[in-house]
This record gives sequence, structure tokens and C-alpha cells, in this order.
Amino acid sequence: MKLRKKIIIILFIVFFIVLSALAVYFFLLKYPVYQITQKNENSGQTDMIEGDGENDIGQEKGQENRRGEEQNYSKGVEEISQSAWIPYWDFDRGYESLVKNKEKFDSVSPVWYSLKADGSLISHKRASHAKLGQFVKENNINLIPTIGMFDFNIIKSVLNSEENYQRHITGILKVVDENDYDGIDIDYESIELVDKELFLKFIEELSGELKKRNKILTIDVLSKWGNGIEYPSLKQTREAQNWRELSKYVDEIRIMAYDYTSTNSRYPGPIGPISWMYEILQYAVDEIPRGKIVLGVHLYGYEWVNEKYNRNLDIFGNPLEEKIQVNAHEYSDIIQIKKNYSYNEYKDDGLGEVILEYDKNGSQGIIFYMSGSGVKARREMAAEFGIGGVAYWRLGGEDDSGF
Repeated sequence: MKLRKKIIIILFIVFFIVLSALAVYFFLLKYPVYQITQKNENSGQTDMIEGDGENDIGQEKGQENRRGEEQNYSKGVEEISQSAWIPYWDFDRGYESLVKNKEKFDSVSPVWYSLKADGSLISHKRASHAKLGQFVKENNINLIPTIGMFDFNIIKSVLNSEENYQRHITGILKVVDENDYDGIDIDYESIELVDKELFLKFIEELSGELKKRNKILTIDVLSKWGNGIEYPSLKQTREAQNWRELSKYVDEIRIMAYDYTSTNSRYPGPIGPISWMYEILQYAVDEIPRGKIVLGVHLYGYEWVNEKYNRNLDIFGNPLEEKIQVNAHEYSDIIQIKKNYSYNEYKDDGLGEVILEYDKNGSQGIIFYMSGSGVKARREMAAEFGIGGVAYWRLGGEDDSGF
């Protein structure tokens, strides 16, 4: 009797174990548990991250596997697209440069439009500019004119009035349709933070209309290299230009990675130091799909008179303390200076720019400028990050050996 009772107990326990095992098996089938290995950048060790399967995998796909150490995104330099702006006030030199380098460029953006407070467009296009349209068609170069505006009040007036807003979108679509442009480039560099959502709505709506026409939408944005940074200039615009949100609607985000030291800076310094541009791209690839990132590269130089370059000075945002003369020069201007004055110059590989010092009628001039080797170095950096391309401000009088 005791033996029989023990057998019954054992069978009951076995039955319970089997039943429990089956329950666990079917639970795991429905709710799988997986593990992802992730390299800890600080320790070099491998951490294990547990997730609930479907949701996390989808999130990884959505983020395009942003951890750079896990995937190589680099491209060949020749795979990087090249674009450029041509200012209407120096159109002839810009056009001449484009013709000379026609095989190098994928698109060109003549700065042909600005806007009024009522949303209508102001055209700066001249009759002599018409030749550009025919030339780009013959050479398979996209024509994407720029609309530029740098006035907070005008942009606010357009965004906050439904009538002005609709007039603006209608006006843009009209010039695109009538001129058969390949797209449009938006360069609005003064946006109040309170208008952030209105600006995004404008980009979203314009994008939708252009997509119906199979046209391209690009946007020019101020440089950023991190969150929580106290940017010294145009703080509201930098925040209003939300790269991650804008990237949902535009085909290219052109990051204007120049004027680190500007004509408003008290002391001489680099215009777009390559180490700074590297930081910008490190931030950008975490916010924007790589194929939509275009690195803005300067082709000009700035000159200060009777001021010394202090390598240890944090230049960015260092405003003028008093009125001094800061001159902008194209490369062709600098060549002329070198012909007319005695000078010394050297290439600073750490900055990726050339520093020229010369005697200017008893005064000491210092110029930071971009050379062809500097352009090439930035194209190589863009290729290393695997981004879409580079865009030059601006064509006309530049050193084109780096294209």
C-alpha cells in the first residue's frame, strides 16, 4: 500500500513537471527573449541588452544601426556628390566656374529668390542668367535655386498668417513649375523658437507638394555639434531647425559648417576648422540619415588687419569688442595680394586651412583661406562618414583643384 502511494506521488510530480515545461515552452513561443551584444565604448567590454523581440528589432532598423563601430559606412571620394551655390551678385564668375568644372557637379543652387512679409517671392534672376538653365540640362546637372531670408520678422509674418503662408507655398510651386526647376533650396536663417512648429509644418507641406511633382527639396541649416550646448549666436534658429524632424521631409540637409570665425569675430581664426567639422558630422549622423547629409564647405577667406592669431583662443562666437575691419576674399583676390605684397604663409593641417601673413603698407594683414587641398580633405572626411555629399559656398574665384 505504501509503495503504491509513493508511485502515485512520483507520477503526480512528473506530470506537474511536464505540464510546467509545456507551459514555459508555449510562453516562450509567444514572447521570445533575445539578446543584443553592444560594445561599451568606455570599458571596451561587451554588455548584454535584453529586449522583447519585435519592438527593439524595429527600433534598431529605424535607427539604421547608428553605432559606428558596428558597421562601416565609408564611401569612395568619387561617390560623394558635389553641389554649389552661385550668388546672383557675382553670377558671371560662378557660371564660368561651373562651366569649367561641369563634370564635377551634380547640382547647382543659384541664389535667385528672397521673400516679402506677405509671402510673395522677390526674384533676383536677370535675363543674363537664363543661360544657366540650358547649360545644366545639357550637362545633366540638377538646377535647385535657393530662396534666402535672414530677417526674423519677415519669416514670422509669413508663418503666422494663413494668407501669407499659402501665398508663399503657392509662389514657390509656381516658379518651380514655370521654370521646370529640379527642386528648391530653403535657406531661412532667422527663425524664432516660438515658430518652430509652424516652420516644420511649412517644410512638411512644401515637401508633399514637391513630391507630387517629383521635385527635390533641400534645406540649409546652421551648424550644430551637440545637444545642451550654449550656442553663442542665433540660438533660437539652431533649436528651431530640428534636424531629425526636418529629415523626415527633405531630400538633403545642407549643414553650413563655416564661419566658426566670422566677420563679427574680434580676433583672427579659422573659418571652418576640420576638427570642428568632424564634430558636426559626428552629431549629424545620429540625427539624420547619412544619405541626406550634405556638408557645407567654404571656398573663401577672411582678413584681419593688425591682429595676431592666438591658437589657444576659443574663437567661436567671440564678438567684436570694437569696430575693426574684417575683409572677405575669394581665392583669386588672395592670389592678387600675394603678387602685390611680401608675405609668408603656411598650411595648418590641423585646421585644414592656409594662414597667410603679409605687410600691408605698414600694417600687418592675416588671412585664413581655403585651398584646393583643404577642399579635398573635407571631401575625404565626408566619404569617411558615408554621407550624401558636399556643397560649396560659393562658386566664383575659388581654388578648384580640390573638386
